[in-house]
Amino acid sequence: MRFGPERQNLALERDALIARMHPASLELNPSLWTAVAVNLRTFRQRHSLAYQRHHNEYHRRAATLRNQIGGRRVRVSALAQLIQVRELDEAVSVDVSSRFEDLAASARNCSLESDLDLESAPWGNQRKMPIDETAPEPEALEIFGPMDASMREYNRRLGVHAVRQLLADSASPPMDTLINLIQVADPSSWKTCWTKT
Repeated sequence: MRFGPERQNLALERDALIARMHPASLELNPSLWTAVAVNLRTFRQRHSLAYQRHHNEYHRRAATLRNQIGGRRVRVSALAQLIQVRELDEAVSVDVSSRFEDLAASARNCSLESDLDLESAPWGNQRKMPIDETAPEPEALEIFGPMDASMREYNRRLGVHAVRQLLADSASPPMDTLINLIQVADPSSWKTCWTKT
């Protein structure tokens, strides 16, 4: 049973209980049984309360993260399309889609109330979520930052390419594909392209 650095008091309490429940100490002093039973009940209540708080906090953070993930799906789809366009030079952040899907799958989701029976076992929805598990927010930052940077780079490249294409030949057949890509991109970042290129 893990408790994490924030709940070391529970770990110490558990270790003390285990020491008191050792058969050798109970055999020497049978009167300890009653105190051990009371301490065990108290520990279970404290552990259940700590787990409930952890469970609620985890799922609050995971719900926020799932909302952020949902809001970024369009960008991931756009990046997947932009990576395939040879005219935009070397691909950037090729692994974003797979890392993004791994992140989306890593945020656990279970009911906060109906599936959480702390008296029978301290875990939610039979998935045995450890009390020291946290929502994958650091992993999200490791993905979102490079994803945003890649999108900015593709927007820059797309802006330069679009201007060149439009100036070269406005009746070109790949223009429909280019227009579709422009629709999923963020044109606001193109303002730097107009002055530099």
